[in-house]
Order: sequence, then C-alpha cells, then structure tokens
Amino acid sequence: MKVKIADFNLARILETGDLASTFCGSPLYMAPEILIDQIYSDNSDLWSVGVIMFYMLYGKLPKDGENHIQLISNVKKDVEYPTDIILTPLSRMMLEGLLQYDPKRRFSWQMCFQHEYLEESETGLLERKTKVAQDRIQLLKEQIMAEEENLVKNKAKECELTEKVEESQREQDLLNSTYLEQTRQLNALFSLVVQHNLVY
Repeated sequence: MKVKIADFNLARILETGDLASTFCGSPLYMAPEILIDQIYSDNSDLWSVGVIMFYMLYGKLPKDGENHIQLISNVKKDVEYPTDIILTPLSRMMLEGLLQYDPKRRFSWQMCFQHEYLEESETGLLERKTKVAQDRIQLLKEQIMAEEENLVKNKAKECELTEKVEESQREQDLLNSTYLEQTRQLNALFSLVVQHNLVY
C-alpha cells in the first residue's frame, strides 16, 4: 500500500516523541486524542492513516457524526467493521492496529512499516502486474494467430481467384481457337465457291 499525502496547509513537523496540543486538521480524520483536546504525538497520524485505509477498503469512514460532539461520542466506541466485505487477515490486523483509541496500544510507525500486510500488498501488486502482463501477451498472441489465419484465408481466396481467372482464360483461349478454326473453314469454303464459280 502506498500512502500519498496532500494539503499541508495546517501541517506541522513533529519529531518522534515530541508532543503537541494544537487543534488542526479535518475532524473526521483526527485521532481521538486530538478531538478531545489532549496532548498528542506523531503517532496520532497513524490513526488518520487507518481512517484513509478503512475508507479505501470499505468505501466509508470508520467514525462520523453530524457534529463535533457526536463525533467525539462515536469515536470512543469500538470500530465496527462491515460484514459484507471480507478482508484478508493481515489487512484486518493492520486496520485494528492503526484504529486503536488508546495511542499507547496503537501501532508505532516502525510497527506499521514492518507489518506483513505491506509486504503482502507489494507481493500482491507484483502478482497482479505480472498477471496483467501475461494477459496482454496472451491477447497479442491470439491477435497474431487471428491475423495469420486471416492471411491464410486470404491467400487461399487469392489462389482460388487465380485458378478461376486461369480457367476463364483457358475457356477464352478455347473460344478464340474455335472461332479461328471456324473462320478458316469458312474462308476455305468461300475460296472453293469462287474457284468453281458457284452462285448462291
């Protein structure tokens, strides 16, 4: 999984272990400790990563509310995972590690980056890319075979047409030969008539 972060308008830099108390960011993606105005650390961003990952996998946010108070109330409850979408065990473990209400129980950055889910995702991505490449190669092979079949068919049609043309030419030659023979016979007959002074 690759996470791309944008919109740094309210961002700030925190070194590992640093604490902060500034309230900033989008409430629906905020860690619980920020929502309830407690001191937080860089670990709070991992909650936001979990929210984004949850949305990518389920198409909905893990916590919401019509207002700030309702959101705070909802965020204190356990995360409910939809049952109509089945995740791999590793992806579920990753989400559960990121979406921990208590920051002390939540994944650290090191635990996040070393989690097997990321390795599984990279492997799965490589397998999918390989499969796509293989499918494209197979498609190209089928297209080439179809083109070769068409060439063979066209060649057969060309040979058939050539044979018909040659047959027509032979028939024409035969007609020409017959015509010439008949013409020769008529000329011979006419000469014979002239010689004997025959009148029709």
